[in-house]
This record gives sequence, structure tokens and C-alpha cells, in this order.
Amino acid sequence: EEMNNQRLETEICLELVRRATIDPIPPVMIKKRLGGLLAQESAKYGLSAGQYLNQAQMTQDQFEQRFYHHAVRDLKIQLILDHVANTSNVEVTDQDREQYIQDELERTGYTEEQIRSMATQEQLDGLIKVRKAYTVLKENVVYKELTPSEPETATTEAEAQDEA
Repeated sequence: EEMNNQRLETEICLELVRRATIDPIPPVMIKKRLGGLLAQESAKYGLSAGQYLNQAQMTQDQFEQRFYHHAVRDLKIQLILDHVANTSNVEVTDQDREQYIQDELERTGYTEEQIRSMATQEQLDGLIKVRKAYTVLKENVVYKELTPSEPETATTEAEAQDEA
């Protein structure tokens, strides 16, 4: 079920990115996201960024060129989810924070102290808002029955109403 949930979230976000008109993203945001992607890739293998680049036989510039579109897509998704959270008046409560920590305890096997040390409350609240924004999107997706010749699409209720 978790895989289906993640797949649905991915499909919704990719469709929204495809449809969204987002002004050019500032290069400083892209550069920061590329740094985050390098840190993630390095951490997968337990390496420092320099060690990862060395083993991958890549320069920092080559890494940034290879992951540029991935970084831009991630940022667009983040902007969309932030917009959904803000327009839906998503709030984060103490109960949400505790539930998130419990979920992470089960998912990761880390201790509560380790989980709390990994993120500031502001970062934690941001993660929870994203999770809640995904819920808002999933609750408002309208699937259309398609004939074999139509391309597969999903629309939100608001888009369906706009089309009506």
C-alpha cells in the first residue's frame, strides 16, 4: 500500500509540474538543491561528496549538469506543495509532530532522540506540511475513465470545475 501511495503522489506531482507555469527558478535555489542532491547521493554509499564524485569519476560541474533537471523538477514540486499547503491553510499541530516522529521511529528504526536531532522544528514542520499537502492533493484528484485512444491524465476537482 505504501508503494501505491508513493506512486500516486509521484504521478500527481509530475502531472502538476507538467501543467504548472512557474517563473524561472533562481539559480541560487537550483545550486542549493544540487548540493542537497549530491549530499543524498553521497550518503547512499556512506561517502563524502568528494569521495562520491571521485568514485563516480565526475567533477562537481559534471554532477550538476547531470542532475540539473532533477533539481529543477524537485524545486517545482516543492513550490507546488508549498502553494497547496498555503492555499489550503495547512497547519501543523503538536499532535502532527508526535505522529510524524512515531511514523519515523517505525519506518527507520532510529531512536526518538536521533530523529529529533536530524531536523529543527521548522524543518520538521515543513516535512509535515508537505505530507499534508500530498493528502490534500490526493483527496482532490479526479480520475477520468479513458478510452484507449485518449492519453492518461488526472485532474484535480478545481481543474475539472474550470473545464465545466
